[in-house]
Amino acid sequence: MGWEPAVGVGRPFPAHTRNPNSALSRGQAEPFPWGRVLHVLARHYENGTWRVPRLRERGAPAFAVLVSTLLSRRTRDEIVEIATLRLLERYPDPSSMARASIARIVRLIHGVGLERSKAEGIRGAARMITSRFGGKVPVTESALLQLPNVGPKTAHAVRVFAYRKPGVPVDVHMLRVTRRLGVVRGATIASAQVELARSVPVRLQGLLNPVLVQHGQNICQARRPRCPDCPISALCPRMGVDDPGVVPGRDS
Repeated sequence: MGWEPAVGVGRPFPAHTRNPNSALSRGQAEPFPWGRVLHVLARHYENGTWRVPRLRERGAPAFAVLVSTLLSRRTRDEIVEIATLRLLERYPDPSSMARASIARIVRLIHGVGLERSKAEGIRGAARMITSRFGGKVPVTESALLQLPNVGPKTAHAVRVFAYRKPGVPVDVHMLRVTRRLGVVRGATIASAQVELARSVPVRLQGLLNPVLVQHGQNICQARRPRCPDCPISALCPRMGVDDPGVVPGRDS
């Protein structure tokens, strides 16, 4: 399977998120109804002109997931997708990336911001993967965290989206949504990752990121949350939202 960015809108989630007989839909008892919440959100975004997350399909090439996540810091998804495609077209694997010059990588990822730092991190990771891990992106979190510029978010993204392992890659959208839901108390991505890894059932962790990120991109937005349009509003205490009813309609 090649690297396929999430271009276009309204792409359905994988079939198991819509199956009424799946664990996601059977209403198993949990302290917080994660199964119900994720099922309702996945169904809500099946159709329509919604923004879609950059990472959503599991089983993507591990090096592509690693590169795109390293490029994503403080950068919009559509810019990351273009830069990832451009870079991987020239250097498709750790071995070729390890031999690339920093100047060439910087030119290929122009527009993502922090280009030199990101280029050094990507090449450094590629060199370590080549020299220490036999050219294969490692699977375990402990090994992934040895790579330059790789923190828990990137490590969990690789595990979830490349290797189909449990994990909770948290970004700013997930932090915002889970804090408003009252299921996360910490104010940082790192603390949210720890809390969610403890509270979300392992069987649901692979769905958590793509579903909540899409919700944060489209309805539970930072400045103007569209609470009247939210399909899980009945379950949400709206923590930190001053007046959810004053801004109807949709942000551009």
